[in-house]
Amino acid sequence: MADETAEIMRWLSPMEPQYRHDGVRSDRLEGVGNWVLETNEFREWRSGEGGADKAVLFCHGNPGVGKTYLICLVMDYLYDRAREEEIAVARVYCDFREQQEQTTANVIGAILKQLALKYEGILEPVRTEFQIVETS
Repeated sequence: MADETAEIMRWLSPMEPQYRHDGVRSDRLEGVGNWVLETNEFREWRSGEGGADKAVLFCHGNPGVGKTYLICLVMDYLYDRAREEEIAVARVYCDFREQQEQTTANVIGAILKQLALKYEGILEPVRTEFQIVETS
């Protein structure tokens, strides 16, 4: 079953957000960027005050300005809170040098596999679909 789950995860997406996150975290300097957690935009997003209009936290900007490190900080903050509550946190780091791998299907698949690993209720329908595709 564990082997099949790993195969399903590869089928959903070749992207490995956790490996990418771990690599970014190891390069990030402690304390740098903490200001982002204090911005009104982040607080509104985190609390849900903005409603559906602010349901997605999206960090954009020119390559090399530090977006990845800021989002890594935000993700670590969210993971710390997710352990205390029954919520899932999913993320995908996009890189302009890896555009071919970052198809819509792969990005959505990478998010889905993170959620499926957290919630068995998501994994089972995905497993069923995988088995249908594999046997056809």
